[in-house]
Amino acid sequence: MIAAQINSALATRRTVRVTYSRASDDYRVDVRQGDRIALIVATGITSERNAEGRAQCAARLFDLDVTRLDDK
Repeated sequence: MIAAQINSALATRRTVRVTYSRASDDYRVDVRQGDRIALIVATGITSERNAEGRAQCAARLFDLDVTRLDDK
């Protein structure tokens, strides 16, 4: 694959993302297609364990991988 094909593949890839916000000290779980939110699973989660559990359930349900992001 060339660079343009890799970027295109990543932009269309669907994943379940766990995002931790340092500013609000909470987590959110979304189904994403590239950088676009396709489905909000949960927001305002205060427990990392709870967020991971919800992400794993969503990943199994939609047959997707889980990714993580530490946001400012």
